[in-house]
Amino acid sequence: MKNINLMNKQEEEIQEEIKRNAQDQDEDHLPIYDGIVNVENYLNAPYRILWILKEGYDYGDNTGGGWKIISCIANDPNKDLYQDMVKNNYRTFEKISYISYSIFNGFISMSEMDEIYENTEIAKSLNSIAYINISKMPATPKSNNSNIAKYYEHWKYLLHRQMQSYRPEIIIFAGTFEFFKNDLFIKDEEIKKTKHFEYILRGETVYFNACHPAYWSINNIEYVSDIIDTLRGVYQY
Repeated sequence: MKNINLMNKQEEEIQEEIKRNAQDQDEDHLPIYDGIVNVENYLNAPYRILWILKEGYDYGDNTGGGWKIISCIANDPNKDLYQDMVKNNYRTFEKISYISYSIFNGFISMSEMDEIYENTEIAKSLNSIAYINISKMPATPKSNNSNIAKYYEHWKYLLHRQMQSYRPEIIIFAGTFEFFKNDLFIKDEEIKKTKHFEYILRGETVYFNACHPAYWSINNIEYVSDIIDTLRGVYQY
């Protein structure tokens, strides 16, 4: 309980810092808050997983904000996450759901999992992860890497504070690894190749350099299997 209370306090402080930092960046727009979806679930999960993406969008034209993407995902145990979250963002959250569910259930393969629309527990795995974006401000649906690099510099301190506070055991950089690599002092010789992606094992933490889940050229089976097969080997399942 002490760890849960401490993490909740840290998360409240981070949310306030997102608000202050957003005002420094843009007084006319509100941020899209991110972080741990449910602190108790996150700390009690078999593994602490952090997904890092680029940015969120609201109306698709850099407007909106003022809401929490993590609140849209969870906290209501009766919420149908497939209908409310995954179906509307299927390329992104479907893969995140399958991978998170597999990790929480002994790194089971895609062939051992039901279809996500048949088993509500798969989407509910989103309740037990942390999910952050490099930029906390509303954006357009298509990200520009030169802009993301600038946003990373603006949000760098807070991003690394989130990583340190959440103490994830598995970090999945979804098209974002290049922005963090130097500040994490990752050397090329540490990087190991998978079929599609790359990973780094440091102590008890696995860093995964994957593409964005919505990237169209890698289907669900290939994307999920590459990450799960690698992690199964790392954790010797």
